[in-house]
Amino acid sequence: MKVYLSVLALTLVSSFAQGEVGQVVFANRANGVDAPVTLPLLHPGDPLQGLGEGFTAQLFLQDNPARSLTPLVPTSTFYPAGAGGDPTSDRYWRPQIVDVPGVAPNTPATFLVRFWQTSAGSYDGALFRGQSAPFVVTVGGGLLPPANLTTLRAVSVAFVPEPSTVPLALLGLAGFALYSRSSHRIRT
Repeated sequence: MKVYLSVLALTLVSSFAQGEVGQVVFANRANGVDAPVTLPLLHPGDPLQGLGEGFTAQLFLQDNPARSLTPLVPTSTFYPAGAGGDPTSDRYWRPQIVDVPGVAPNTPATFLVRFWQTSAGSYDGALFRGQSAPFVVTVGGGLLPPANLTTLRAVSVAFVPEPSTVPLALLGLAGFALYSRSSHRIRT
C-alpha cells in the first residue's frame, strides 16, 4: 500500500510540474514598474500626453535566436485621462495576468510590448503605433506569484504616415516614362 501511495504521489507531483506555465502581470504601472506610454508633441502644451482609451497594448514573447514574436493574450486597453483622479492615467494600460506558454516558472524570458489604435484592428494597420525595446523578466507562476515587468521602460508612440496617393501616382508615371523611353531607344 505504501508503494502504491508513493507512486501515486510521485505521478501527481511530476504531472503538476510538467503542466506549470510561467505568468507575468502585464502592467506598466505596478510594484517596481513605472513605464508610461506617451504621444510626444501631439499638443504643444502637453508634450507627454498619454494614449488613453482608444489604444490597445499587447505583450509578445520574443524568441531570442530567431527574433520571432509570439503574441500573448489577453490584450489590454489604456485608462482614460483622469481615471481615479490621476491626470496621467491615460499613459497606463489596465493590468492583466498573462500566461507565458513554453516558459517554466522562475525562468528568464524576453518580451516586448506593442501599442496601437484599437480602431485600426491591429498593430500593422494602425497609423499611431509603437513598441517597447525588448526586455528580460524572470517569469513567475506555479508556486510563485506572477512576475511584474520590472525591466520595462517608458516609450513613445509614433505616427506612421500612409503613403500619399499623389506621390505614388507620380512615381508610377516616372517609371512608365523611363520604361517607354528605354523601349523607344531599343527600336531605333
